[in-house]
Amino acid sequence: MRENFYTFWFKCSRSWITAWATASSAATMPVTLQVAAERKIPHMVANFTIPLGTLVNMDGTAIYFPTVVVFLAATQGMPLNAGDYAIIVLLATLSSIATTPIPSSSLVLTLIIAESVSIPITGMYAVVVAIDWFIDRFRTLVNVSGDLLASKIMAKLTGITDEDSADFEPNEQVQRHVQCWRCTAAGPTHAAQPDQGDGLGVDRCRCLVVCSVVCCRRYLLILFVRCNTAMVQI
Repeated sequence: MRENFYTFWFKCSRSWITAWATASSAATMPVTLQVAAERKIPHMVANFTIPLGTLVNMDGTAIYFPTVVVFLAATQGMPLNAGDYAIIVLLATLSSIATTPIPSSSLVLTLIIAESVSIPITGMYAVVVAIDWFIDRFRTLVNVSGDLLASKIMAKLTGITDEDSADFEPNEQVQRHVQCWRCTAAGPTHAAQPDQGDGLGVDRCRCLVVCSVVCCRRYLLILFVRCNTAMVQI
């Protein structure tokens, strides 16, 4: 069933108003997930597309980078040829994916793109810094709106519904692994108990390995985000 874009967008106003207020896609993500549920977007689709879009779907930032770089060049009387525009568009697209979802994180990447086409950083960059806090709110609004729209489109293209989530419910073997992990995490008293014939003793080592890998992936993701944040602050 088709739906008018503007009607859908206005019904999602709670998410993009929050995005405008916080200027952060990451801070808005809980509200975006709630709005997606209200708009009847399947949980399986929303839980995949919205966190992914929060990290890589920076539509407003991709528009912002070329605009600022061309502005810096124009205010200094520097002409740009077709090759320069191609480099700016390519780097703007890649840099928008690499931008962290925090306020004013694109200022550093703007310098990199400007220097790649030999545009000197002068006092005009201070003008960009002075108004970036305000423009950043509208960029975040566009980003969050794009996340919700992409989720709606993906739900339409894939045909996934909430009823399909039953196919991905934990089976008996996974539940045994979880129970084994809980017994092991409870302490040496539970871990030292002999196998009672339910197979937990056999699967305990495998369960520990799986849980260790999952924890390591989470810690690496947290470390990656903190490193990116530290680089932006520098």
